[in-house]
Amino acid sequence: MIREALMTAMMNASKGGNNSEQVVLNEEESNTTDSPDLKKLKTDWNDFLSWMDKKNVRGKPELNTGDLGNKYFRQYIKENPNTSLSESSIPLIRAEYGKLRDYNIAQIRAGKSGMSIGGKVLYGKEAEAHIPNFMSGWQQNEKSANPNYVGQYLTQTPFPSAFLEVRENDKVVERKSVPTYSIEEREELYKTKKQKQ
Repeated sequence: MIREALMTAMMNASKGGNNSEQVVLNEEESNTTDSPDLKKLKTDWNDFLSWMDKKNVRGKPELNTGDLGNKYFRQYIKENPNTSLSESSIPLIRAEYGKLRDYNIAQIRAGKSGMSIGGKVLYGKEAEAHIPNFMSGWQQNEKSANPNYVGQYLTQTPFPSAFLEVRENDKVVERKSVPTYSIEEREELYKTKKQKQ
């Protein structure tokens, strides 16, 4: 029997937001076949969002004031010269969020993933009424006057990830976010799983 894991890091929109949806995926679906550059981009984006968390501004409305969101983004790049992030990477980040949303909606509708609403996991038709609001922060970002602006909505949701911990003497000395699953790998896993059944 497949254990299910709740991927809270992805769909819990922002600490300050009111979006409480989560997606339940099979635990087996926790690797990625993204190209190394795309993996690094997603990892670096998640690291940027963690940096924003430490500054207590991730997903906050004040990022939309003046050029504050972009100033934080440029500051992060300056402080982290090895990051793959740049202003030109934002359209790719947005496109990946769009693919992620579309893919997860299809999985929810097919009953392969669930959507947690108010503590209850809904699948298929049960979840249908909630699907229009799925990843609502990303949707609001796409409807904004400048969807490439690094503001409130674009900084709400990290990519699904697992954490790699490096320990010394039972003490965590490093914790690194590692993005999980590309859409292509999920599709391949489902095909392989069905063939084995």
